[in-house]
Amino acid sequence: MKFLFIAYYFPPIQSSGIFRNWNITRFLRPKVDSIDVVTTSNRHRLPQEARNTVLEDSFGKGVKIHEAATLDYRTLTTFRPRKNIHFNEEAKANPLVKLGIRLLDSFPLNLIIGEGGLIYIISGFWKARQIIQNQGVTHIYSSFRPMSDHAVAYLLKRRYPSVFWIADYRDLHVDPLYKNVIFEKFQHACNRLILRRANLVTTISSGLKVHLDRYHPSVYVFRNGVFLSKIDKKRLPFPKFTVAYTGSMFGDERNPTLFLEVIKILKKEHILMADNFQILYAGKDTGVWHTWLNRFGLKDLFHSKGLVSTDEAIDIQNNAHINLLLTSALPGYGGILTGKFYEYVAAQQPILVLINGAQDLEFESIIDDLNIGLVAYNDMSFDVVKDFILTKFKEWQQTGDVKPTVPKEKLAELSWDFRIDDFIEKIS
Repeated sequence: MKFLFIAYYFPPIQSSGIFRNWNITRFLRPKVDSIDVVTTSNRHRLPQEARNTVLEDSFGKGVKIHEAATLDYRTLTTFRPRKNIHFNEEAKANPLVKLGIRLLDSFPLNLIIGEGGLIYIISGFWKARQIIQNQGVTHIYSSFRPMSDHAVAYLLKRRYPSVFWIADYRDLHVDPLYKNVIFEKFQHACNRLILRRANLVTTISSGLKVHLDRYHPSVYVFRNGVFLSKIDKKRLPFPKFTVAYTGSMFGDERNPTLFLEVIKILKKEHILMADNFQILYAGKDTGVWHTWLNRFGLKDLFHSKGLVSTDEAIDIQNNAHINLLLTSALPGYGGILTGKFYEYVAAQQPILVLINGAQDLEFESIIDDLNIGLVAYNDMSFDVVKDFILTKFKEWQQTGDVKPTVPKEKLAELSWDFRIDDFIEKIS
């Protein structure tokens, strides 16, 4: 097998979007004949991931990188190279910014000036043609987002119909939760048109698969994995009992109300105080957290690290006593199992999953199977969440730490090696 990846988001760009693409290439590389990657020339202009062990290991050796010329809105907004160009949630709340983002995510603007854009599609197609002809490529793997990656792969599949095309979705283009595009019926039609030439569509969860089934008859759940090398990493627990949240807030869809109500009660009962407890945040939305904490009178229990490198985020997850995961679900739409969730699993510390909306059976099943924490909903009594936090806090008081509860054999089944072997079997 000789693979060609079309991946706008790829190291060294600092974004959560790079890690699925990077992990698949680096764990796939020892098992196939070759891997070439076509990515954006913006990779040197956009903010850079810190050099770290996540991006520097022997798995990635032998992956050849090719840059496609790019002129998109990311290029135009990075007047200063490596300036942070991600909108925080306060900016996204602006109606004009919100409309602009929806337009840039929608056909046809997403293929003209959205991420990647027309020049990237043309340049990527010509570079990829040379690679296919020179290397004898057997498989193309394209990654959404952005849609430009699938557009390049679509053109290549038309030109080389015998090549096996895998179209991956880290999330949905037409998202029923975030209402992120205009003219939804037209967007669905464009997705069907592009994906009709794909041999296989892959995605991160059964919850997303349900929605992608409308585009293609063969959709395969190719979940993210955990790093077995990170599992035995030395732990240096925080001196205070710490609940950590690393990541973005995504508007009103990630709602910490239930968690903050519990903490407010425990503070009122003089159990959790500033000298023995902290809520630790790392990400771009510190301002959003300050708004929530002011509402509940908990600002004295909060500490923000701001936007940090991946290594720093993983250290926070490893050293926390509970990792908080905020997500959302609608009836028939759940299973938003991001790479962040699998980082939390690799840390092995208890996970408190707070779901805003409908019941998410996929999340419940995974958390129960791993025995790694609690799934709760904002419309339920906070007694269950209070008991969960109190139990872990009392364990910390008695022993100085909180013990992992995930069986090692379960973690092995979630490893990237296991995922890749299953993927190879599927496409074989």
